[in-house]
Amino acid sequence: MGADQVSQPDGGDTLKRLGIVTAMPLERSWLASPDGGARPAVEVCGVGPTGARRAALRLVDLGVDALASWGMAAGLDPGLAAGAVVIPDRVIGSQAHEYAPDSLWRRRVLDRLGETVTISVDPLADAPVVLETCDAKAAIFKRTGAAAADMESAAVAQVAAEHDLPFLVVRVVLDAAAVSLPDSLGRMIDDTGRVRVPQLMIRAVLDPRGWPRWPGLVLSFLAARQTMRTVWSLTAPDLTLSDEPVMAQNSRYD
Repeated sequence: MGADQVSQPDGGDTLKRLGIVTAMPLERSWLASPDGGARPAVEVCGVGPTGARRAALRLVDLGVDALASWGMAAGLDPGLAAGAVVIPDRVIGSQAHEYAPDSLWRRRVLDRLGETVTISVDPLADAPVVLETCDAKAAIFKRTGAAAADMESAAVAQVAAEHDLPFLVVRVVLDAAAVSLPDSLGRMIDDTGRVRVPQLMIRAVLDPRGWPRWPGLVLSFLAARQTMRTVWSLTAPDLTLSDEPVMAQNSRYD
């Protein structure tokens, strides 16, 4: 999916061009501007690091001034419920690579949100696959101590580091640490990040053992969606990027 052109604010000043990478179209929909005003450039990458890297590079080619990873995550910290926002101080990638989001930008977002939503500032970990079981989440939590995990943020952070761009991560917990997903849910999402609804419905019908998990997952999704809409309403049109000058402060530690 192509990126949206960033429009100009009323005062004639140029908005910093924010590029946002999100895995799924439904996550992109949470970025809607209620008044039809300025929007960031958004790339929907599908689930996983390969698409996320390509999307981030496309945004770099568009000339964005900063990158952000936006969307849902799997909860790892047992203390976080569905709907909690994770704005991490570090992104823990594969092979022990760590990336630090821009501290000034991150601080502005945290200040803007205040106590309107539940926020964790602990690290976010890179997940090699969709974490469908509690045991899989517990293993990563034990190894990293991260609050949550996703499959795209580390790739976005790496591109930002390569191009000396500030980056930020804003993720919301969909499935808490104690929640196991219905079997094979990750395979029900296609390469464009869209849910294969017919296959998902067939799978759900044929797997009665998974039926008890669906109501809770739906409620968790609704909580996550409401939280992210709140976050965007308070930080639009660019996650506070244009509020003050932001220098590239991201770094990687080996």
